[in-house]
Amino acid sequence: MSYFLTQPSLGYPASLSATQVSSAVDCQNMSKASFQVTATAPGTSTAQLQVSNDGVNWVSLGTPTALTAGTIMVEKVDLTQRYCRLNLAVTSGTVTGLSVIFNGKL
Repeated sequence: MSYFLTQPSLGYPASLSATQVSSAVDCQNMSKASFQVTATAPGTSTAQLQVSNDGVNWVSLGTPTALTAGTIMVEKVDLTQRYCRLNLAVTSGTVTGLSVIFNGKL
């Protein structure tokens, strides 16, 4: 069984000029989670998965992935934390044509 969320429910606009995190996703019963990020013009920006057990204190996992024109995937296998979210960090320029999709496997 899958859990699927698209951009509006994750809280992202179509363009982004400052760092923003997605809405928290309750991943309590999920074994895998992935965020697919597409941008037509990525500026200088990165995407990184963050996790939390209380929804307040967040830890970044792995190394940030640079956004490119096109699509990238940020994923975590063997998810054991209660919540996950995506941090899109914009260091310069504006990310346009932004599309973010979340998929989790129960």
